[in-house]
Amino acid sequence: MIKYIIIRIIMFFITLFLFITALYFITSLAMIELWSYPHPLINDVPTVYREYIQYIKGIFTEWHWGYSMKGEIHVMDILKEKMSFTMTVIILTLIIYIPTGILLGIISAVKKNTKIDKIIGLFTLIFGSIPSFVLIFILIYYFGYILEWLPKQYPPDLHGPKARLLGFIIPILALSAGPLSDITRVVRGELIDDFESNYFLVLKTKGLSRRQSIFRHSLKNCIVSILPVILSSFIFVLCSSFFIEIIYGIPGIAKQLFYSIFPFGIGTEIIIDINRLVLIATFYTAISLLVGLIIDFLYGVFDPRIKFVSKK
Repeated sequence: MIKYIIIRIIMFFITLFLFITALYFITSLAMIELWSYPHPLINDVPTVYREYIQYIKGIFTEWHWGYSMKGEIHVMDILKEKMSFTMTVIILTLIIYIPTGILLGIISAVKKNTKIDKIIGLFTLIFGSIPSFVLIFILIYYFGYILEWLPKQYPPDLHGPKARLLGFIIPILALSAGPLSDITRVVRGELIDDFESNYFLVLKTKGLSRRQSIFRHSLKNCIVSILPVILSSFIFVLCSSFFIEIIYGIPGIAKQLFYSIFPFGIGTEIIIDINRLVLIATFYTAISLLVGLIIDFLYGVFDPRIKFVSKK
């Protein structure tokens, strides 16, 4: 298992390196193709190769990702300044939908074919079918304009911490609905299959209550089936957060990704801010790869058979 994790970590860095290299050349060559006539910000192909060598050398030796095209601003400083907003939305979304989805799945399985089960099933069917960028408009209209409980847009810095905290509720709800529905359905299905197995009957004959059997054994058995859903749902949240941040006006990384293509504002000419674009795209890719690495490690923790195979 340790050998496997080490190999995966090495592959993590190799994948990131190849991603950075490919994206740097693609964006640089795209700018050359886009500007077919001389432009002060565009170089020729041999210059791109030389600049790439200096770029990679700066990352490896000084952790320097270059400057933004719009002024002498270190792109890493831009990322550090805006990263807290994006990571707050993503982490709070994970904290909400994973345990809630597991809990609803347990309740739905225990109350199979009852009114509670049907209500939960209807909830997962409806909210699991609505895209997050559509759901957020519904939430803004209902909670922002009708009830006036929550901000219609993310409050600026001049508002207090309470207003900014309330500003995270609508985007988190919009991002949580789909993944929560997926986890609920998977947990319900896995637990129902486990309840009908001979293994669960043996646990009951040993004197374990239904609750003890679920939380000590059945839930652990279905964790392996939940992990792929968590990984896919996390990637969904990561991608969807880009649109949610733009729609709700959250000053996170998504807006910086937009400015990396239109550095002088919308309606202006397309000039790719290569250093900013590569860093932000690498940030999203690194998070996805890291979560995938953690999921692989958890497979070995929750499934002894994976440990056995890896040792053999």
